[in-house]
Amino acid sequence: MKKIPYLLIVGEKEAENNEVSVRKQGEGDKGSMKITTFAEILTDEVEKMINQW
Repeated sequence: MKKIPYLLIVGEKEAENNEVSVRKQGEGDKGSMKITTFAEILTDEVEKMINQW
């Protein structure tokens, strides 16, 4: 099993806009994005990992 190291930050601004601020270990700040956008990115990454397995 492999981990996908993300840190999500939700402050007042993000909460008001239904967004999360995303940081990925080894790559740094990915910026703010809609929760649904992050979910799509994460789903794609997991699918790629499964296909490589």
